[in-house]
Amino acid sequence: MLPKRTVRCAVTRLKESGLIEGRVSFRDARQSVYSLTEDGKRVRTLPVEK
Repeated sequence: MLPKRTVRCAVTRLKESGLIEGRVSFRDARQSVYSLTEDGKRVRTLPVEK
């Protein structure tokens, strides 16, 4: 597993870039659920350069 700090930093950067958005989980309000924004979906489909 990745360290919590690593995941938290990555999520923060993705949110600041407008690639993901978060909301509070309905099942457990202590947790957040993240999903791709429209920009995030476009980036996901771009080819990866080698």
